[in-house]
Amino acid sequence: MKKLIIFGIIVTLIISLGYLFITQKNKDKTPLDSGQTTEENENLLDLNGDGEKEHIVLEMPENEPVFNLKSIKAYDKTNTEIASLPSEMIIKVPMSGSFRVYKLSENDPKEYFSLEFIDGPHQSETMFFGFREDRILPICFNKIPEGPYDCLFYSGNVGYLPVKDLDGDGDVELIEVVDEYPSEGKLSDEEKAAIDKVIEEDGVTEFTENAERIALREKGGRGKSVVWAIFSYNGRYFIPQLEDDYEKYYSLIGDLIKNKMRKSELSEDSLEYIQFVKGFWGHKSN
Repeated sequence: MKKLIIFGIIVTLIISLGYLFITQKNKDKTPLDSGQTTEENENLLDLNGDGEKEHIVLEMPENEPVFNLKSIKAYDKTNTEIASLPSEMIIKVPMSGSFRVYKLSENDPKEYFSLEFIDGPHQSETMFFGFREDRILPICFNKIPEGPYDCLFYSGNVGYLPVKDLDGDGDVELIEVVDEYPSEGKLSDEEKAAIDKVIEEDGVTEFTENAERIALREKGGRGKSVVWAIFSYNGRYFIPQLEDDYEKYYSLIGDLIKNKMRKSELSEDSLEYIQFVKGFWGHKSN
């Protein structure tokens, strides 16, 4: 949290000098998916596929500062608890208003929901949940997940995670999209002085040096939207689509994602930078 605050100060300093920077969304980008947002605290869906809506309750931590949910529970129309997240599963508190409802398969009467978690100044991660064996469980991208990062889908822009049945087989595809940043920009003398002041007050650390690297790169401006990864739902989990399968689904995206490019089309420098940013905020490299 402290890292985000320090980086936010650097971002604010640059914005205050009149530049468009990290927190501005690409105007051509709109969340395009099959999910339906719900009114905050409503959280209604047919979780178990019985034709009746259940109410999902996110139980917040009782003490501050605690950043993990106490539990997730589902109640039927009689207010009887029908399912809950296993107590051993640790889930972060999601972003406010990020609860979304999905139909992942035409052949499945159950509805699913997702929660979105902040992962950087404008990056996020999303986890999907469903009803299985009287429990609320994540929908992952490994058949046998080993940890939470086998169940978190990455986005380079908060709220942007396209989910759509691309090939018409009744099951959805999920597309991770990040931004290309082709080159570094330049900071004015005023911006450099403002950042140096923040660093001087907080102390020069690897974090502040890396934050300045991100500031410089994002000052260079966004390039294309990179189709980072594609997953297909198989009724149990999301299957990563690689090589020829990636190409198959990439060709079906069409205008769903504008000004797009393949991950394989990134320059070596841009690829390394995106992997650096992912690792910097979330300790991930893929």
